[in-house]
Amino acid sequence: MVLSTTLKKQFEINESWLSKNWTGVCDQLQKLTEPTLIITGTEDKAVPADNSLVLIDKIPVSWLVQIKDAGHGLMYQYPETFTSIVKTFLNLTDKNKR
Repeated sequence: MVLSTTLKKQFEINESWLSKNWTGVCDQLQKLTEPTLIITGTEDKAVPADNSLVLIDKIPVSWLVQIKDAGHGLMYQYPETFTSIVKTFLNLTDKNKR
């Protein structure tokens, strides 16, 4: 169980994080050259799924998968789906390196 005060602070941080005027580390995301998998749940209350849209925009070689109805613990809610997505990503990106 997450305390409401913790969730409130997380949401405040997320709102700030979502702004397009990132500085520091976030500006470095565009320099990533390795394939990057971003997985999120559409019902994540700790880290809103909209954050993933910002990441996909900032990271050039990235995949985005949003799992419908999943929350922050999507890997526990949908372990088979999560595992299948990760295996597919790893298999395809590994083949592209050869």
